[in-house]
Amino acid sequence: MRILRWTEFAPVGDGQVEVSGTLVEFFLSGACSVIVYFRVVPPIAVLNNFLASGINEKGMGGAWKWAPFNVTETEYNELASALVAAVPPHGFRAIQHLTGVPEWVSDESDLLAWLFYVPEQLHLTLSSERKMVQAEILREKNEQCRAELREKLLELEIRAANLWMENVDRRKCRVPGARLE
Repeated sequence: MRILRWTEFAPVGDGQVEVSGTLVEFFLSGACSVIVYFRVVPPIAVLNNFLASGINEKGMGGAWKWAPFNVTETEYNELASALVAAVPPHGFRAIQHLTGVPEWVSDESDLLAWLFYVPEQLHLTLSSERKMVQAEILREKNEQCRAELREKLLELEIRAANLWMENVDRRKCRVPGARLE
């Protein structure tokens, strides 16, 4: 199994630690919310989208940073089997391999929308708009224009949050035993 190096940043303050370990150790360290909180191995497209980002910031919950990469189909199957076989920490359910996920689910946001029955078309429309604005922000050289784009992105994030608030039943999830807390 692939060995990688990553940095874990403390939830509060400026502490950090350099870590080296297997992909299983990386994911069990808390790097990916979907695996840790919902106890599922997401589809390879979602996992590779996450891994290609090279960072997962959780605000006051810390952060993980690594060199971006993708896993192969073989690595994914090995990882999924190892995560499902891993003994869960006390009080946690075992991790399940998630199947039956529709093709449109390509990232963590899509996966959560699907898991909690957020209307697909409404979610995808807002998600597409957010991704376009994020790409524009990265391309824009003018600071004033970037500030305006960040304002537009914030408005889209608020619309997405409202969509969730209006449509999510916190007790209803496609993964048995998982709930939003």
